[in-house]
Amino acid sequence: MTSSALDEHALAPVTPARQYGIDLARLAAAYMVVYGHLVWGGTFSTEGEYRAWMNPAEALPLLKQAEQSAWLLDFVLQPFATGLAMIGVGLFFLISGWLMPPMLHRYSRAQFVVNRSFRIFPMLICAVLLAAAIQLGAGNSDALHWKNVISTAFLANQFVGVPLSLGVVWTLIVEFKFYLSLAVLGALSQTKVLLASFVLLLSTLIYAMSGHRSAGFEQVFLHDAYFIMFMLVGCSLRLAADACISVPAWRRISPPLAAAILFGVNRSVFLANLETPPMQELNVATQIGIFFLFGVSIWWQLTKRVSTRIADLIEQCSNVTYSVYLLHLSVGTYLMVLFRKSVPDQYVLLAIVISLLSALSALTYQHIETPFNVYAKKRLLGKA
Repeated sequence: MTSSALDEHALAPVTPARQYGIDLARLAAAYMVVYGHLVWGGTFSTEGEYRAWMNPAEALPLLKQAEQSAWLLDFVLQPFATGLAMIGVGLFFLISGWLMPPMLHRYSRAQFVVNRSFRIFPMLICAVLLAAAIQLGAGNSDALHWKNVISTAFLANQFVGVPLSLGVVWTLIVEFKFYLSLAVLGALSQTKVLLASFVLLLSTLIYAMSGHRSAGFEQVFLHDAYFIMFMLVGCSLRLAADACISVPAWRRISPPLAAAILFGVNRSVFLANLETPPMQELNVATQIGIFFLFGVSIWWQLTKRVSTRIADLIEQCSNVTYSVYLLHLSVGTYLMVLFRKSVPDQYVLLAIVISLLSALSALTYQHIETPFNVYAKKRLLGKA
C-alpha cells in the first residue's frame, strides 16, 4: 500500500468524474493485505514480525486452524505461488501509477513532491510511533531501537543500514522513490514512461551482465526499480485511457502493452540474478489477479450505474485504506492477542479486530490525514 492509491482525484473528461471503481479497488487491496497478515499469517505464522507486537510469553499462531476455515482462500492460491496480500500490494502499486499523470499536469515538480510528502509522512510517523509504543509496552522491547524507529518514520532505513521497525513500510519506500522519479520526469507522456521503463530495464541488464554483486545496490535500487516499473504500467494505462477519443485503439493500447512487456523482461532478469523471497514478487498468477480486479473496477466505473449516495459511501469507506494498511499489523496483532482469550470464537474475534482497526483508521483519517492534506493543498500548493 501504498498512499497514492488512497487519494481522490478527478478523472479526465473521457472518464467518469467519480472514482467509485478505483475507490472500491483500493478498499479491496487494503483488506486483502489485512487478510493475508491477520487471517493467513495469524493462522500459520509461528515467529517473525508477529512476535514484536506481543509479550514473548504469548503463544503463536494467533488463530487456531481447526476452529476456523477463513484461511482456505489463500490456500487455494498457494499452488500458484501467490496470495491475497501480494495481489493487494500489486493492486495498490497499479492504482498509484494510474492516479499520477493528472497530478503531474496540475502541479509543478516541487508542488508534486510537497503534496506527496504531506500525504505520506504525517500518518506514517504516527503509525510508526504507535507501533513502537505497542512493542515497548507489550512486545519484544529488547529488539526496539530508536534508530530503527526514526529511520522507518522517514523512509531512511536503506540509507542508514538499519532494519524497518514496521515491515509494511517497505512499500512506501518504493512508492516515494517512484514519486521522486516522476518529479524528475515532470508532466507525463507515453514517451517519457517508456523511456523511464527502458532505462530501469537497462540498469538491471547491465548489473546482470557485469558479474559484480552488491547486496546493498540490489536492495536500494534494483528491488525497488522492479516495482516502480510495474507502477509505470499503471501510468501508461491512465495516459491511454485519457488519450483523445479520435486516436485509434491500437495506438492507445500499444504503449501500455510495451510498458508491460518491458516489465516482463525486467522481471525475468531480476528473478534470474537476485534472491527473491517466495510469494513476494509479481508472478504471472499475481498479475492476473491484479489486472482482473483493476479491470473490473474500471469497467464498473465506466458503467455509471452507481447512485451518488452509494458512490459517496464507497469514497468514505476507502478513505481509511492508508491508515488500515499502516496500522493493521501492529494494532491488529495487539488486538488479537488482547481479545483472543475472552473471545473464543475465531470468526467473532476476526470481526471484532477488523472492525476496531477500521474504526481507529477512520479516526486517524479524520484527525491526522485530512488536516495535513488540506494544509498542503491550501497553504503550500495554493489549491482549494
